[in-house]
Amino acid sequence: MTDFTPWTLFVDTGIISVLLLLGKLMRVKIRFIQRLFIPPSLLAGFIGLSLGPHGFGIIPLSTQTGTYAGILIAFIFGALPLISQKAAKGDADNIGSMWTYSQAGMLLQWAFGGLLVLMGVLYLSFFVHNRAWLTAAACESALTGSMEGIRKDGQSQEAAAVRSRELGNVGFFGAENLTGQVKNGKEIKVTYTADTISGFGGFRWKLTAEGSSRVIRPVEWIRKIRAASEVIEEIGG
Repeated sequence: MTDFTPWTLFVDTGIISVLLLLGKLMRVKIRFIQRLFIPPSLLAGFIGLSLGPHGFGIIPLSTQTGTYAGILIAFIFGALPLISQKAAKGDADNIGSMWTYSQAGMLLQWAFGGLLVLMGVLYLSFFVHNRAWLTAAACESALTGSMEGIRKDGQSQEAAAVRSRELGNVGFFGAENLTGQVKNGKEIKVTYTADTISGFGGFRWKLTAEGSSRVIRPVEWIRKIRAASEVIEEIGG
């Protein structure tokens, strides 16, 4: 960033004056702009933004032009009492009412913003809680199915489906259209899908949680391990 000097301020003031004059001419000569009631200052701002250092870089404005508005607005409000008329009877009540309305408006803005933040936090909390609960429920249901599959005539898929329905009806809140799916094979896989509660103009998050567990038969594993150990002993002997 280049150093800001009085000459930089002088150049910026001159360029801004020319842009305001150009905006005034456009406001007077172009009927389309007149119909839209676009003020010359706004036209000058658009031209300066597009042709300045943040646009095409044709106009040699400094990079500090964005700070002028915040400083000059203080001079404008500070000079208002100098041009106001002498206070008359009843002006104190009007000033008090205006101050009250302005403070009430400010408080309402803070309250509205705080309410939006609170709703967002609650909405996110529901989503995280439901996802954690359904993931745990899916893992437990898959484990139940895999344990049932150890039995000779065990119905692993049916056991997992029953357990998933039981756990899907409790422990979570703020979700809609909950469905569960169980896949059977070398492993039991349970998948939950649901929609979070509607909020912020009907916006919803699609929630998906899944868990899986392999069907392990201990007897077969023990037999395989013993057979492998006997083969290793014979080779080593």
